[in-house]
Amino acid sequence: MIENLHFIHQEWLWPTIIGGVVVWLISVVLFWFSSERKRFIIKMIAAFFAIAALVLIALKPAVTQKQNEATAIMLTSGYDKSVLDSLQKAKENVLLLNYDPRMVLSKDLDSLTTIKIIGNGVKNYDFWQFKSISVNFLPGKVPNGIIALNYKKRPILGENLEIMGSFNNPEKGHRLVLQDPGGAGLDSVVLNKKKFDFQLGTSLKTAGKLVYRLIEKDSVGNELSENPIPVEVQPNKVFNVLIINDFPTFETKYLKDCLAEMGHKVLIRSKLTSNRYKFEYFNREQVPLSVFSQATLESFDLLIIDSQSLRNLPNSAKNGLEMAINQDGLGVFVQADITFFRGAEDLVSLKFNSDRNTTVRLDEFPRVALAKNSFVFEKTFGLETVQNSEAKIISAYKRDGKGRVGTTVLDKTYELLLDGKQDVYTKLWTELLSPLGKKEITETRWSAQNAVIYQDEPFTFNLYTNLTEPNVEVAEGDRIALKQDLDLPEKWEGRSYPNQRGWNRLSLAQDSTQGFNYFVDDSSHWKALSGYATMQQNKRFFNTENASVSRKIGLKPIDFWWFFAVFLMLMGFLWLEPKWDI
Repeated sequence: MIENLHFIHQEWLWPTIIGGVVVWLISVVLFWFSSERKRFIIKMIAAFFAIAALVLIALKPAVTQKQNEATAIMLTSGYDKSVLDSLQKAKENVLLLNYDPRMVLSKDLDSLTTIKIIGNGVKNYDFWQFKSISVNFLPGKVPNGIIALNYKKRPILGENLEIMGSFNNPEKGHRLVLQDPGGAGLDSVVLNKKKFDFQLGTSLKTAGKLVYRLIEKDSVGNELSENPIPVEVQPNKVFNVLIINDFPTFETKYLKDCLAEMGHKVLIRSKLTSNRYKFEYFNREQVPLSVFSQATLESFDLLIIDSQSLRNLPNSAKNGLEMAINQDGLGVFVQADITFFRGAEDLVSLKFNSDRNTTVRLDEFPRVALAKNSFVFEKTFGLETVQNSEAKIISAYKRDGKGRVGTTVLDKTYELLLDGKQDVYTKLWTELLSPLGKKEITETRWSAQNAVIYQDEPFTFNLYTNLTEPNVEVAEGDRIALKQDLDLPEKWEGRSYPNQRGWNRLSLAQDSTQGFNYFVDDSSHWKALSGYATMQQNKRFFNTENASVSRKIGLKPIDFWWFFAVFLMLMGFLWLEPKWDI
């Protein structure tokens, strides 16, 4: 009998039992300290069973019983009619349910033991409705269209916007076109395979919240579909840059002009003779660097230093530099020479292997041949790659405390400017230096769990903050309830139901400048992408063990009136007992 006993509110079991025991113990203490201690044992037992009856009413006990098997088929978007026909032939008079993401399924599922879901599947926020029923998920065909998409949603101004994805089963002659926010075509690709992996890109020249468009066109140029590509382009962080050279070089001559044009504050110290230096200033006040120490380096975000100057630093200056990197987060880019590549370990251990090639084409710039030294990086623990070429590491850095130290094997990059490739030169050095610059310590960090956010559907986000009680608001001022992670107290999760398409914003009530911008799509956009993602989620959820429970053996609740009657009788006894001796 006990094996067949279950509780419908199993999740309340221990809190309810503990609460009942506490109430019973309080009753025992009150009985003991009352003026009349007659029938103490009887009263204690009566109170125990009265409180136990209340606990059982709350937990709703039930016993298992066999159910008649009842099966239904749920139709979701993208289902295959031939699959439906074969299921109906196999079993007559099967119940058909048309899935709607907004429907409550409890009434339909209560009478069923098994349900077969065909098509793309149900939305992940409806999985909870199927946890108590046996589910057989039969996925439909992979949707036609874009089924995978990857791009950086918050790139930095000056970077390339690279959009990569997969298009399933395109029509012959169709092509994808990337359009800017004004509708001008930027890049295109012809879809010529059954499953076509595409890559489209453009340079980012404006900061702000922008919406690019990915257009599918037929062979004669007619527009077939349009999907938005929301991008929040971050402005370039202005670095305070110090350049130290043992002697003037062409590389530094052109690099300083590039950095100045991008708005960085640049101080250059070039050695003329022993203890004599030339100083140059760009976008900053003309104050020379007097002493090379941790204190004087504190105001700089990035140090660019040639390896000869690095080797010639006195021990006191080198110790100050190491502390500025480790403790203050200073970034260092080493303009390396042959001695550096051959094993000099200054600041951090960057190791290199010989490589015969003296030219290279980076994965980011496959059409541009670049000069390089006859070395490549050795893959070691902690090395973080910046630029690759055919699985060889060309530029990289390592972390040292709060800071980073990096370099590149590229050589004579200024030749790009002489060849008229200024855009490539600027992007190249932006990629090299951006990861190294001193990072701002921010109090909050946001991330979205949804790949595509739709209007009136749940949008789940994560917030990382040091605030003990963060309050998140939508633009209209409504608060969003947050759930704190048990293992990571700085991590919070929230859920919103955006009702406006386009750009929306979440912000902290404690500091409205700490916010998160996100783009809400119309349900007509990204149908193939959303459908394929839903299909994969359904496969993972319904094919895992214990994802659902068979209802061939169901639960029959015990009538709670029996427990209520016991509770009333015992409480009546406890109320009348003191009056018996009067």
